[in-house]
Amino acid sequence: MGTDKELNNKSTSQQIVKKILVPVDYSECSVFACRYALKIASRLDAEIRLFHTYYSPAFDLIEMASAVQTQTQLKEETLNNLEASERETAENFIKSLKEYISENHLPDIQISYEIKPGVPED
Repeated sequence: MGTDKELNNKSTSQQIVKKILVPVDYSECSVFACRYALKIASRLDAEIRLFHTYYSPAFDLIEMASAVQTQTQLKEETLNNLEASERETAENFIKSLKEYISENHLPDIQISYEIKPGVPED
């Protein structure tokens, strides 16, 4: 039976990083964080997972007795448009990262993303 120190060393040496999670807000700091993560991923043969949360206004229109359906449709359409816009921004951000990979002769690194409505600070 090994000592605690031996067990810790053994478990540490056997851990393999497969995915790197990078929270992004598309700022210059996010770009630098992603570039750093890409360099690490290229050495570890790991994937990059970007995560972005965006503010989704939880708004309620003034309910009118006969316009409840209109209100629901407008709210759904607004939220769908907001999500589509966020997805487009994320895909353009990934495109710029792929260009960075190509320009710096890094190996092909799988990049995926997830976006969720919420409060970014949380």
